[in-house]
Amino acid sequence: MPSQDQVDAAALQLAISARELLGLPVEAHEDGGFSSSAPTLPYHPPEVPASSITPLSFAQKLACPSPLLIRGALQDRKALQQWKEPGYLVAKMGNKKVKVSVTPDGRADDLKPLAGPGGQEKTVFALPAEAEMTFAELMSKVTTQSSQPSSSHDPSPVYYLQSQDSNLTDSSTGAGDLSPLLQDLLDSEGRSDISWASEAIGSKPEAVNVWLGGSKSQSSMHRDHYENLFFTVRGRKTFTVFPPFEAHFLCEDPRRPFDVHRHSADLPHNLSATPEEGTPATPWIPIDPTLPPDAARNRPNRRYAKGLKPLSIEVSEGEMLFLPAGWYHHVSQQADDRTERVCIAVNWWYESQAAFGPQWAMLDFIKAMGDGVHDDDDDDDGESR
Repeated sequence: MPSQDQVDAAALQLAISARELLGLPVEAHEDGGFSSSAPTLPYHPPEVPASSITPLSFAQKLACPSPLLIRGALQDRKALQQWKEPGYLVAKMGNKKVKVSVTPDGRADDLKPLAGPGGQEKTVFALPAEAEMTFAELMSKVTTQSSQPSSSHDPSPVYYLQSQDSNLTDSSTGAGDLSPLLQDLLDSEGRSDISWASEAIGSKPEAVNVWLGGSKSQSSMHRDHYENLFFTVRGRKTFTVFPPFEAHFLCEDPRRPFDVHRHSADLPHNLSATPEEGTPATPWIPIDPTLPPDAARNRPNRRYAKGLKPLSIEVSEGEMLFLPAGWYHHVSQQADDRTERVCIAVNWWYESQAAFGPQWAMLDFIKAMGDGVHDDDDDDDGESR
């Protein structure tokens, strides 16, 4: 069995080679991550106009996948532009109710430290509370919170429409009936998918989702088994990403899963996290890539400081990001400066052929090698799980 240092060195060389082959920036964390330099590396992916994309050109992109920024997407869906008009979405949805995620800090589906027995800290995987409300109530809450100064320590809960089970096309999932919004996504042929992507992949999207929230909402580091086409309607999204070959440095350990808790919503007075009965413990990536390696959250995971800096991709209003299956990503957002002050996006998840091919088997092998020589000091911070 190779030593930890040997595996780390081999994984780093793999990460560097993979980035160079894909034409991606390469920069290591300075001095083992203990520096004042920026924790992320700004990256502007290649840009292409949507009018130039064909099923063939997109299929070729899938064969050598890396992020792509698409300009001028969805211009034929004129009704979508009305989502920027004050009051339009509320009028469109009427009295229909939606299911909304509620957290104390905007971090749904993320790791959370809790006080354990004897004062010992315990890290758990915290699911959001869920609340049902009218679309008008949701918009009012998001607008109020987004209007607070960034320096404000507003203790009120954070609301985020983020149900990820094709909430625009399937009301049976419990997200609520969002079908009025789906009508605005139809093109001139009555299609809600992305035609060139559907033809290149050979199937319609597995899911079509709408995301709506304020500047405090974010998604923790994870990967999806889907080809992701992500369009920002209002505001700005920031994707902080790692290519799949860099999993070794993200320190997810299947042998050390986190107990699952859920925020219980006794709003607005209490938003505690309690055990989710009957739900097995889940492995999760402990890294927040927007913070430096020596930040309190990242410091226990020493392997992270030995890797490359994550890439930061901004997706502004009217832009579409193609994020290939398997790419690790953390997502934050900035609300727009219109009256309602929201960030809205729509995404299409397509089933990936690569997600079940030889490449993923190799990635799992690399990850298993790292787990096999896991440095016991990685989590030696006094926490229990």
